[in-house]
Amino acid sequence: MSLFINHSIEEKNNEIIVTLYVDKRYGTEEFSGEFLAKSKKWLLENEARSYVSSHLPSVKGGLVKVAFGSLILTTIPLQVFAEEDQQEQVEVSAYTVQAGDTLSQIANKFNVGIDAIKDANGLTSDMIYVNQKLLIPSTNPVNQDPEMESPTDENQATGNETSEPATEPSQAPVVDRSTYTVQAGDTLSQIANAFNVTVDQIKSANGLTGDTIYVGQELEVLGTAVTQDTVNFRVGDYKKEVIQLKKDLEKVGFKVSDNPTDYYGPVTADKVKQFQKAYHLNQTGVVNQTTLQTLQEAVRETESSTILREGTYHRSVIQLKMDLEKAGFNVSDNPTDYYGPVTADAVKAFQKRYGLVADGIAGPNTLEKLGEVISVLKVGDYRPEVIELKMNLEKVGLKVSNNPTDYYGQITAEKVKEFQRKYGLTVTGMADSNTINTLKGIVAGNAETDNQTDIVLKDGVYHDKVIQLKIDLESIGIKVSDNPTDFYGPVTASKVKEFQRRYNLTVDGIAGKETLDKLQEVMGEAIPAPFKRIMQLETTGEDVRLLQTYLNEAGFKVVDQPTTYYGTQTANKVKEFQQQNGLTPNGVADARTLQKLITAREGVVEKISSFRITVKGYGHSVGMTQWGAYGMAASGHTYEDILKYYYTGTGIGMRDTSNQNVRVLLAEKKDVLSISSNQPYQVGDKEFLPQTTTTIKYLNGKFVIENSGKTYQLTTPFQISQAKEGVLYFNNKQYEGTFSISTTDNKLNLVNHLNVENYLKGVVPYEIIPSWDNLNLFKVQTLAARTYVLKEIQRNQSKHFDVYDTVRSQVYNGVPNSIPERYVTKINQAISDTKGEVVLYNGALIDAVYSASAGGHTVDAVDVWGNHVPYLIGKEDPYDQSNYASNWYSYSISKAELEKLFPTVGKVIHVSVMETKYNRPTKIKIAGEKAEIIVSGTTFRQKIGTDKIASSTFTIEGMQ
Repeated sequence: MSLFINHSIEEKNNEIIVTLYVDKRYGTEEFSGEFLAKSKKWLLENEARSYVSSHLPSVKGGLVKVAFGSLILTTIPLQVFAEEDQQEQVEVSAYTVQAGDTLSQIANKFNVGIDAIKDANGLTSDMIYVNQKLLIPSTNPVNQDPEMESPTDENQATGNETSEPATEPSQAPVVDRSTYTVQAGDTLSQIANAFNVTVDQIKSANGLTGDTIYVGQELEVLGTAVTQDTVNFRVGDYKKEVIQLKKDLEKVGFKVSDNPTDYYGPVTADKVKQFQKAYHLNQTGVVNQTTLQTLQEAVRETESSTILREGTYHRSVIQLKMDLEKAGFNVSDNPTDYYGPVTADAVKAFQKRYGLVADGIAGPNTLEKLGEVISVLKVGDYRPEVIELKMNLEKVGLKVSNNPTDYYGQITAEKVKEFQRKYGLTVTGMADSNTINTLKGIVAGNAETDNQTDIVLKDGVYHDKVIQLKIDLESIGIKVSDNPTDFYGPVTASKVKEFQRRYNLTVDGIAGKETLDKLQEVMGEAIPAPFKRIMQLETTGEDVRLLQTYLNEAGFKVVDQPTTYYGTQTANKVKEFQQQNGLTPNGVADARTLQKLITAREGVVEKISSFRITVKGYGHSVGMTQWGAYGMAASGHTYEDILKYYYTGTGIGMRDTSNQNVRVLLAEKKDVLSISSNQPYQVGDKEFLPQTTTTIKYLNGKFVIENSGKTYQLTTPFQISQAKEGVLYFNNKQYEGTFSISTTDNKLNLVNHLNVENYLKGVVPYEIIPSWDNLNLFKVQTLAARTYVLKEIQRNQSKHFDVYDTVRSQVYNGVPNSIPERYVTKINQAISDTKGEVVLYNGALIDAVYSASAGGHTVDAVDVWGNHVPYLIGKEDPYDQSNYASNWYSYSISKAELEKLFPTVGKVIHVSVMETKYNRPTKIKIAGEKAEIIVSGTTFRQKIGTDKIASSTFTIEGMQ
């Protein structure tokens, strides 16, 4: 049992505090005796260290508190763990989860990976909650030997700048053969250890009266250091041989780090001293020839020995710990190759239980006994494998208990005996390897035994064959579960009964031979194309829609608009069809029913002469709908709310439109243009009187201009402008701004140039119904139109105009003289109040498309134009209460007309909707004598004409 059941993390005064909570299943007396005695307190620290290392590997600084309930038992600095474990060093900080946060957002904020945060906090999924404390690891972890630190430039300590890199580490004294220069962080004790002398010897040689030294001070050490010819390694050395030295130290129980480097630092020196003390050598921390030879002999002895004892590191220690756990003596949840005091205690406990010498050494006798114990499960054992044994016994009908534990008692033994008798094994009641392997084989369905056929699939049985049974039942329309398992429970039994009733078998819920044979027979009946499976009540999918379509066309109408759900109405129509066609009326669309339906439908289809197309909605249905926006505004929603609803994930932003002009194409490729003004106006370099008409033509490469009986010529494109307060007239409409005249293919183009805000005054009154008279609605239309035109300006910089004045872009009719003044005043207020406001997605202008009505549900952009746009996603449009939200008109088209539009199919036999989305046809099948094609709903609508099918929401029905 793990000592700690949970943990919490908090941050106080920039310090991380981890509290570990002791599992209260430990009694107070048991816990105190086990962990709080002076001689055993290190066990508590070991448990804490193990927990932090496995659950919070990124935490390297702060405090660990151990709590028993509300009582704090001890506090341990986290730095101790970092020094002792020598793990990868990663700086961490704490973060409190805020409302709306996701792991992805937090990871981006701190520039770390999601997996790094999950690993640091022990998370197994991406779910987090508000006010949760998370540890955030640094993006620059140090993954190296804990002794290894980046060398520091000597000149940097004195404030001098230099581009020359340092060659010595700041923690390691620089060895000089006569003097030593004190570095930042040095103490007399460190320097004395490095040179194998005493502090007093250094003080005496340098006339020091105290232990105080300063950076840059020169100390005399000549004659006190170990001579070069007797020393292999000392503090400050960088040698590749140091890596092997550290590995050898680890082999004999003096581990330096998880990732040995070639640097010999203070930690290495300390481990060398420990080794020297253990092997009765002079404790200098310097590796001379004697120390090195002794170490190599110790390594050879360790590697050749089969006896595992405290203090050794060996890969076989991991297997020893795993075997001890199987025998009921748990050492740790994460076994390592280190044989420490906890392992030794576990070995002693094992030896005592089995009458061996309790010396804590895993010698040959101990290992032999351990192998014998773990090979057999018997009465009295507490082993994890016992749980699996009981579960497997239950799967073959020999249930031990409702809540299997790891205890092997008399009831378990009796069930094992029963199993052994049934399968011809030696009846001992003990689960030896032969018994366990036979049991596992039967559960897996691959055991070689004459009794395999004895397994009957019924309620309470676990067997691999149960999975196939469930899959087979689902294939004929009797679904058991979304995730079939090997357990035959009450649900499976009820589904087997349903099958038995359907085919007049004995209804007992047992999958016996008669039932399984009938199941195979039913599965063998081929499902006729285009159907792929049997369907029944509550079945869902596109094939259900096809079934409803076929029923409708065969004269058994289910619904006007077929759906993907097989409900009561569908089942009743299937029963009605079955009854009229001599089939068992069970409401299940099985192979026989589907074949009859296909034949019946074909007979009806031959009589169809035309198709009625019934329309809902008006326009492309992508983005905002104006009727829906009107309904929302009338219900009190603000213009910001309305825009954010229709354009998913967007927000309101600003663009400076004070000096932003737009170019609106008023006429293209015309032979003649007629222009006038209510004020004096200028055409090119000529000025004309108000109310006079100027006619413009393009002849022989020149612009021919006529006004008041006079003719002028210009050779290059030109502009037309009016006096300050005037307007220009064209095509019985008035326009602010200026006109530009150019040509395309020797034909005339006319473009109106004006400020964007003035342009909106000629758009909004014509794109909305002014009599709706709602300021919020006018603002909605204003922002949609402003965003749309600014996006088009960005997109069309290389062209000679930005937008059309028709529905190809937005309807623009210049000065709105035909609109009642009170509506114009309110519309202009909406434009003025929102000047510069636009709709943005991730900071960029959106394509603010809109249409009149979507028939109750907008549609994804990808389904209309083929490109996915994240903010143009289909959604319910409940506020649209217009006539367009219902079936508002129908259009009929004959087979002959369709044959002209789709000539590749030859003579048209039938047209049907194959797939819909948001009640809109996305795939339409046109079947003919020569071919059968499938086209998109958009293509079908465009082929017939958007003037005839005014919306992307429509149904198709054959007419005789």
